[in-house]
Amino acid sequence: MSNGTLIELMRDVKALDVEATLDAAAAAVGGIRALSRELEWDPGSIIKARTTQKLSPYRTAQLSRFTGQNHLAAVVDSLADGAKSESEVEYWQQYLPELAGEVAELSRAVLSALQDEWAKYPSPPSKDLQRTEFAEAMRLALSKRWRSAQRSAVSSTPKAVRK
Repeated sequence: MSNGTLIELMRDVKALDVEATLDAAAAAVGGIRALSRELEWDPGSIIKARTTQKLSPYRTAQLSRFTGQNHLAAVVDSLADGAKSESEVEYWQQYLPELAGEVAELSRAVLSALQDEWAKYPSPPSKDLQRTEFAEAMRLALSKRWRSAQRSAVSSTPKAVRK
C-alpha cells in the first residue's frame, strides 16, 4: 500500500465526523454563534472546520467532549489525519492499543498490590470499597507514571531546545 493510499484511508476512517458533529452541536445550542460562545471559538473557524473537515487535536478534544463522544479516539484520529508519512499514520494507529496495554499492565500491578494489602485485613473489604480503592490507586499510579514520563522527556531534551 502506498504512503498516500494509507494516509487517505486513515482520513476516511474517523471517530469524529467534523461537519455532522458541528451541525448537531450548533442545532442543540441554537446555532453557530451560540456554539462559538460555548466552545469559545471564532464563528468563522467553525464554518471553516465544517467545510474542510479538519480540526486541531485540541479543538477535536473540545468538540468531542462537548458532544459526549470518545474524545481520546477523536484526538488520535485527528493526529493521524495530520500525518505526513505512512510511519506516522501507523504510529497513531497503534497508539490506543499500546496505551491500553500499558494501562492493563499497570492495573494488574495495582490490583496485585491491593490484594496483598487486603489479605492482611481480618475480613476482606466490601466490593464497593475495593472498587473505590482500586479506582483511587489507579488514578494515583497513572498520574505518577505520567509525571515520570514527562520528567524523563524533559531531561532527555537538549538544554538548547528547552530554553
